[in-house]
Formats: sequence, C-alpha cells, structure tokens
Amino acid sequence: MSKRLADNITSQYIAAANLLRPKKARKKIVAYVESYDDIFFWRSLLSEFEDEETYIAKVKCPRF
Repeated sequence: MSKRLADNITSQYIAAANLLRPKKARKKIVAYVESYDDIFFWRSLLSEFEDEETYIAKVKCPRF
C-alpha cells in the first residue's frame, strides 16, 4: 500500500465520494468583495443568475 494520497485515489473512491453529495443540491456562486460599497453592485448582478433550482448567490465582505 502506497503512502501517498494521490496513489490511493481510484475511480471507486471517486464514485463513493460522489454518492455522498446530494443529487439536487444547488450550486453556490460566492463573490468576495473589497468593501461594503460593492455588495449592492454584485448582489444585483448575481441575482440574474439565481433561481430556485440551480444556483444560489452569496456576496461576502471581509471583516476589517
């Protein structure tokens, strides 16, 4: 048995890991902005891509 993780990852491992993910989970779009002034701009821009079934958008501002 190899000690490196990359040597132990097989297609069976990936298939098992994919079973743990929910089938109908929405994909998350995350935008990290530089200041609080940018939140409104990115929120309004990303709201066009957001829907009930496919995507969810989040805008985050770092804490100073």
